[in-house]
Amino acid sequence: VQREHDAYLPDLAMCLNGLGNRLIEAGRKDEAIGPLREAAENCRILADFHPDMYAHHLAQVLGNMGACLAELGRVNEAVLVFEESVSCTSRLASDEPALYSSRHAMNMNNFAVFLRNQGRLSEALRMATESVETYQECVKVDERMFLPDLAKCTLNLAALLGVMGE
Repeated sequence: VQREHDAYLPDLAMCLNGLGNRLIEAGRKDEAIGPLREAAENCRILADFHPDMYAHHLAQVLGNMGACLAELGRVNEAVLVFEESVSCTSRLASDEPALYSSRHAMNMNNFAVFLRNQGRLSEALRMATESVETYQECVKVDERMFLPDLAKCTLNLAALLGVMGE
């Protein structure tokens, strides 16, 4: 039984993530947290054994769960989940920058926006600045692909600086 469970764990994790996302889209955010939490737990197990195959899934699920928790006003939980997600994409980008730097940059940007909305401006500034710097490096490799994301992150950084009066 355990061997069969392990064989289906990747599919189960992605199905639970999908279910969570569909519940969010249907406006049933409270119900989405359970499947997203279970998907994250399964992805953690998978990433422990095969980080090269599943760590990016874990980061994706955590990002979805963090955004959902934020929308529900569960700020402390959202911070922890976003921090884990950013940590995960940071490791991925460090190991394989060509594949994951842009994902890490967008993940930091999303967290920066959340932090700004919570009034945690100095933390948001650090995250937003690093996001823009990372996208600037990505643009050097493929301007056409990453310039729109750099523009989005730069706009978010500018908005944050405006809130800070700078």
